[in-house]
Amino acid sequence: MSAKKKDETKEKKETKAKDDKKKEEVVPEIKVDREAIIRKMFSKTEEEVEKAQAKKIGASRLAKLKKFGEVINSQAGEGTVKVSKAHSKVLRMSTGILELDLAMGGGWAFNGKMGLIWGLQSQGKSEICYRTIAEVQKHCAYCVQLLDECVCGAKEPMLTNMIDIENSWEDDWAISKGIDPDLVSFAQPDALEDTVDYITESINQRLYSLHILDSIAMSTPEKELEEGQSKWQQGLSARIQNKGWRAWTNALNKSAKDGFPQLLIVINQQREKIGVMFGDPSTKPGGKSQEFMPSIIIKTQSPEYKKYDSPITGAEETYAVDLKGVIEKNKTAPAKAKYSFSMFTRDYNGQVKGFVDEKSFLLKCIEKCNWLIKHSPTKWALKDPLNEILNITPEGINEETGEITGDVGCKEDKEVGPVFKTKGAMLDAIIYGSRYVQMRKMIVTAVTSGNVQIEMERVEKTEEEIALENQQKAING
Repeated sequence: MSAKKKDETKEKKETKAKDDKKKEEVVPEIKVDREAIIRKMFSKTEEEVEKAQAKKIGASRLAKLKKFGEVINSQAGEGTVKVSKAHSKVLRMSTGILELDLAMGGGWAFNGKMGLIWGLQSQGKSEICYRTIAEVQKHCAYCVQLLDECVCGAKEPMLTNMIDIENSWEDDWAISKGIDPDLVSFAQPDALEDTVDYITESINQRLYSLHILDSIAMSTPEKELEEGQSKWQQGLSARIQNKGWRAWTNALNKSAKDGFPQLLIVINQQREKIGVMFGDPSTKPGGKSQEFMPSIIIKTQSPEYKKYDSPITGAEETYAVDLKGVIEKNKTAPAKAKYSFSMFTRDYNGQVKGFVDEKSFLLKCIEKCNWLIKHSPTKWALKDPLNEILNITPEGINEETGEITGDVGCKEDKEVGPVFKTKGAMLDAIIYGSRYVQMRKMIVTAVTSGNVQIEMERVEKTEEEIALENQQKAING
């Protein structure tokens, strides 16, 4: 054998040895404080519940119940029956929009739950999902706390699984919402059956904290793809989707029980029933399971476009849109609450495209929480603990006189902290500050705990309920 061939053989052996070594290497397991996660997810552990049960029903009766549970679990599988089930908390994940969070009772229910958003085109369905992704990425995947406040030690950001059937994702638009595309995975299954199986397997793998299906109305059954558009497959999509909802519910429940909470948000589109002469003709394609399985259902409504004087032409032009809707169903808080938020669609007067203007609602919340101090006839300050949380640095100060210069500055007062020249300057400092997420959580906690009363406008009846009543009246004459 020549020297050249010997060198090549030696090099191949060394390369193979390196590859084999890499295969043998095990990815180090993330060290997670399971006890810290349990404390955050459960108000009472199984041991605490068991002690309480023993006091209430007696130790002998509890022993019989546990024995019965063991028999069933041996037959049907571990975890089928839990006699002393831990009391779980309703974990919440913000939508990134304060008014919508309060309308939902604190945000999305996150511990193994599903949500549905449906409506007509350009009503903010994807917008809500984008905002939710941006919020999710700020939290730890294991303890569901902000990364800066992680209690489990992992500090691993949540990942998002985007099933983009409509191929509508745009990186630039997502980045403008605060999304890091590197923390988002994308999938585009060909058929509805593949979509259902993919989502189920993704949930079972417990890699993603948020799954978004955009949209289920555009997912096409395999038979429909194969047979062409001339064939009629009545109810086929609905049957497959109903199976999917059941499979997803089961997988999410198991994941939540094992301490890895996940959320699935499904987007659906509004259609119209054929031949409806009375009542509301609007409907959701895809069967009836979607009415029962989700914990929260959001129905978007027609937006209102806002016009302002153009800084270039002086003529009125559309620069923002008011996106509205109603929480049709909510298993974790009172339903039928309305929401509305204003989003800029173009750069205008210092506000960038995609900015959600919630200053007026934020001010209302601060005043209701009694966190606002009138420092002087024209100046405003915030009470603790807001000053400590927000950590606002005074700026725009005249060094010689110590007075605030301009409308955006604030100065330090030893007794109350930063003092603002206007309420607008105060709101700008809060919204554009790095700790606004924490403040939103404080407001949501204050309202949902009942310490602060902020009445959300509610609809007495949904459009469908009103339509059914009108239909019945027409029949009865």
